[in-house]
Amino acid sequence: MESSNTQTSKSLRGRSTVPVASRDRARERERRSAEAAKQGKKRQRQKQRIGFHPTVIAALVVVVIIMLLLVAKPLENYYQQRNEIARLQTSISAKQQEKAQLEEEIKRYDDPDYVREQARNRLGVIEQGETAFRVLDPRLQRESAGQISQREEESNRTWYSVLWDSVTEPATPEEAQGEPPADDTDTRMPIQPDPAAVPQ
Repeated sequence: MESSNTQTSKSLRGRSTVPVASRDRARERERRSAEAAKQGKKRQRQKQRIGFHPTVIAALVVVVIIMLLLVAKPLENYYQQRNEIARLQTSISAKQQEKAQLEEEIKRYDDPDYVREQARNRLGVIEQGETAFRVLDPRLQRESAGQISQREEESNRTWYSVLWDSVTEPATPEEAQGEPPADDTDTRMPIQPDPAAVPQ
């Protein structure tokens, strides 16, 4: 038995033995290279899947255009409403200022002196014992009561009655002759020479 044990130990010695640490390193290298190969294959598959084919690009462009169209109208409405809000806020502030001015004017009417002054200026009210004078402009012509009532009657007529009367009634002799203007208006044509300017 001894001889068989010695033979087996000699045969084991003849084989090359690798230390444990170097075996572990070799296995680690093999494992890393296998993982790198797997990752390379995964990347290749992903590139093949993603591939920028013209149909994929066209589909992306269509999707982007649809999204822009869907967003465009709400954005337009948003900006229009913002402008409307700004316009209304300025309008509100203007109305508030106008309201403040009117309230201030109303407060003035609480003062009896102001009310008395406004009654004198606007309505011509006088106090007891005062004498009112009315100054008329001499350049104004006084009209008779008949002319005033005729003018009021003409101003109260409807437009269609005025039109009908202008068609059916003949012109008065004064309108036909054409009265000369009452004031000193020059009615000559600009071509006609001024008789005062012509030397004699």
